[in-house]
Amino acid sequence: MLGEFVKGVLPVLVGWAIGLELPIIAFAGLAAVCGQMWPVFHRFDGEKGNSIAIAMVIALIPVPALAAIFAVIIALLIRTVPRLTGKSGPSGEKSVIGGPYSRSLPLGMAAYFLILPLSAWYFGETAAVIWCCVALFLLILVRRLTAGLSNDLKTGENVKLILLRRLLYDRSTTGQ
Repeated sequence: MLGEFVKGVLPVLVGWAIGLELPIIAFAGLAAVCGQMWPVFHRFDGEKGNSIAIAMVIALIPVPALAAIFAVIIALLIRTVPRLTGKSGPSGEKSVIGGPYSRSLPLGMAAYFLILPLSAWYFGETAAVIWCCVALFLLILVRRLTAGLSNDLKTGENVKLILLRRLLYDRSTTGQ
């Protein structure tokens, strides 16, 4: 996880260190996120890019990024609190770790990237940074929709339902 954050922070810190202008630094951060999502050496099939994107924007615009993070925190609480209450798992045992699966975190991440451009605007960031945040939101959505899509389409389920589930839950949910 630390490596993911470093990949997001590094282009921004290097950009600041060598005195690049903010739009160029923002573009470098976007390029790092794209490299995580569509790496050349993995046939353009990489990760979702959420953690590297969050790290990048926290380094780029810390106050707006941290102001928008409440959506992820709420999602984590919704996901984690039932697991900490000691509810019975599927086999009936009580445990601190476990509990029912929750789709709240992917929804919280989507909300974070949706709120981020608004937060950047509210805190008076430049137009270039706001557009960078909009582009980041769109890139995250495109990756959600396309990662492993061909496998889902082979199931024969309704394409609109498949795309809606991918958009909301950031993963294949066919057959669930």
